[in-house]
Amino acid sequence: MLSTFLAQSCKKDKHTIPVITTTDVTEISYTSATSGGDLTDEGGTTVITRGVCWDTTSGPTIANSMTSDSCGSGSIVSHLTQLNPNTLYYIRAYATNIVGTGYGNQVSFITNQIAVPVLTTTAITSITQTSSVSGGIITTENGGSITARGVCWNTAPDPTISDSKTSDGSDIGIYSSTLIGLTQNTTYYVRAYAINSVGTGYGNSISFNTQNYPIIFNPNLTYGTVTDIDGNVYKTIIIGRQVWMAENLKTTKYNDGTTLSWIKDAYAWSNLKAPVYCWYNNDEANYKNTYGALYNWYTIHSRNLCPSGWHVPTDVEWRTLQNYLGGVGVAGDRSKEISTTHWISPNAGATNERGFTALPCGSRHENGTFSGFWSQGGWWSSTETFIDGPIGVRNYFGWGLMVYWNISGILNGKFSKYLGLSVRCLRDEEEEVPALIPTLITIKASSVTLNTERSGGNIQSDGGALISAYGVCWSTSVNPTIADNKTTVESGAAGIYAPGIYTSILNGLAEYTTYFVRAYASNSIGTGYGNEISFTTQNNPAIFNQDLTYRTVTDIESNVYKTITIGTQTWMAENLKTTKYRNGDQIITTSPAERTITDESDPKYQWAYGGDENYAAIYGRLYTWFAITDPRNVCPTGWHVSTDAEWATMTTYLGGESTVSDKIKETGTAHWYTPNTGATNETGFTALPGGQRYNWGTFSDVENESYWWSSTERSLTSAWSWFTYSYDKNIMIRYSGYKKMAYSVRCVKD
Repeated sequence: MLSTFLAQSCKKDKHTIPVITTTDVTEISYTSATSGGDLTDEGGTTVITRGVCWDTTSGPTIANSMTSDSCGSGSIVSHLTQLNPNTLYYIRAYATNIVGTGYGNQVSFITNQIAVPVLTTTAITSITQTSSVSGGIITTENGGSITARGVCWNTAPDPTISDSKTSDGSDIGIYSSTLIGLTQNTTYYVRAYAINSVGTGYGNSISFNTQNYPIIFNPNLTYGTVTDIDGNVYKTIIIGRQVWMAENLKTTKYNDGTTLSWIKDAYAWSNLKAPVYCWYNNDEANYKNTYGALYNWYTIHSRNLCPSGWHVPTDVEWRTLQNYLGGVGVAGDRSKEISTTHWISPNAGATNERGFTALPCGSRHENGTFSGFWSQGGWWSSTETFIDGPIGVRNYFGWGLMVYWNISGILNGKFSKYLGLSVRCLRDEEEEVPALIPTLITIKASSVTLNTERSGGNIQSDGGALISAYGVCWSTSVNPTIADNKTTVESGAAGIYAPGIYTSILNGLAEYTTYFVRAYASNSIGTGYGNEISFTTQNNPAIFNQDLTYRTVTDIESNVYKTITIGTQTWMAENLKTTKYRNGDQIITTSPAERTITDESDPKYQWAYGGDENYAAIYGRLYTWFAITDPRNVCPTGWHVSTDAEWATMTTYLGGESTVSDKIKETGTAHWYTPNTGATNETGFTALPGGQRYNWGTFSDVENESYWWSSTERSLTSAWSWFTYSYDKNIMIRYSGYKKMAYSVRCVKD
């Protein structure tokens, strides 16, 4: 029994290293993988630790990278991390007990290679004339962290980040991008992009067309609608007794449902007598909705192309429209869409006053080429005409008309029937419109003088009857009528339509008087009046000394001033009235005129007294000291703002402060308060009481006191000024004025 016990004891104490096998590698990525092992024999003692070890060379041990997953028996799962992409690794499972470490069989694997991100481009939405919305969906980073993402676009296929692009963060998943700065009516190609350490991945390329700018109809008119066989809806407008489509036809069928052929090929279009149509440049997406289709004459002649109850107008019907718009010489401008949204700049005369809304849709030539887009619009009539050629040959044409960007009239012509032009439809039944009095707007008064003024009107509607006379009427009482004073332009027996905008000169006005003005227009129903405006004629002109010889000087705004020599000095004999510095920069004013400038540090302003420009013409303007000492100079070239010393020189020359006032003041009471006794203006200086403006916005003392700045500073907040004390005192005072006050200015010749 003892020998048996000893034998068993010796067998139990004989331990070995563990036995383990390595499992296959799974879940391989760029920087990680999964493996493990199956522990089949612990070696007769407890396993202390186990896991996997790996290296880039064969035969890895626990001296290399390793996991430590657990002790005990059975299988283990180990996660390898912090691996390098695209790298060959060798791996072995291991188990350690008190005897040592046992290793499993060696397996190898290669980590994934990092690649550019994988993504798709999302659909284009929210398309306008200049913007749209797209984005992307990043499905995988492909091993490299995203550093930038967005969309890129161009007018050529397959845009890259070298083209226009957005930058929309650095996450994976779905993102949205807004494309801005696009051009209207243009095809763009878009791709989503994402950048990682390897490079840039792109999504699929998609394209879209920006919208055309919408047609600008006349907002002051009421439009109807009509629908064609294709379901296209058009605005319609009543012009006189005619009812016109206000948009170009875009149907692809006759109104009986017969389909027209779209001919794209230039050669096929050439000399084709069959009914056909096309879109400008064969681009339906960009041109159809705004500009309509182009048709040859055979299309509009074969059968009715227009909606039921409508027809292609005859040449006579087109000319009726032109006459109603004032004749061929002006009908182009009066029918064209305003602005340069669709027409080439400047399109200056376009008014679209009747709502026809002509667009520059271009044309297709006999040889199948296109031209004239943005610069001309052309329309067919249904009328055929001919020109007799040699040897009895008669050549047939279709009547049509053209409107151009730089011509105010309309060109009626005989065009080849193979030409592709636009079509406007006319309703079969004329409109029974009860006539009304005209409607119009009065134009703001301008060029106001002592006895004249310029105004006028803008006729919005003739009321459905031809204008017989138009002009303006005025009175010193409100609501003037043609029974008061008026200007008159007779339209004549033919009843030619008056211009939309006209100008009238009002003569024989009394000076310094307020008048009320209204534009008017008369037709067979009666007289319509515009809104009422008022203005005040200018005051009496300054009274200069007729016994003296004056010269003149002109400022940057072409204001002409009388000048006079007093002793050794040459002065302006009028107060400065410029609103610009010598270099042309504006001297700004406040709005309203009474706004305070107290809190401003160096306010540079000018005002007409009380904000009333009628005062500026006589009394000049009032300026802050900061404005008149600006280095840009308020005086004309060769002149400067008078200094304090120069004021003192003139005052001394004229006998001192106690006697100078009467010698420089304008005589009479046209501008000074009565009695102004003693004023002689013997020097010709012609001082006028322009008043002053306080820094908090109050104006005072016009017709009572004259204040003039000198350019000489007295302190940080004040400067020297000179003024005549009041209308009844013969005194001139040197005064310390607050720099933010506004006084008159007299310039002295250099």
